[in-house]
Amino acid sequence: MAGTLSWGKPNVNAVTVVTIVGDTTKIVIFGYERGAAMPGLVAPARRVGLFMYDTTAVSFHGPGRRLFDAAIKWATGRI
Repeated sequence: MAGTLSWGKPNVNAVTVVTIVGDTTKIVIFGYERGAAMPGLVAPARRVGLFMYDTTAVSFHGPGRRLFDAAIKWATGRI
């Protein structure tokens, strides 16, 4: 995928989905289940961390779009 992605460092309660190749400490997509302790609060519902810059989404192709769609579906309870 071309484009720029940011990354985060969620706490141990997060589910890691995607990391930067070669550095598993830089997590690009992660999620918290409802009730999980997040930094500063308890997740009132599922939460997904997926950080993009203004032009990142337009550079998504098949796999990138599928990851984005899956993150939204998971957060909304559709999968």
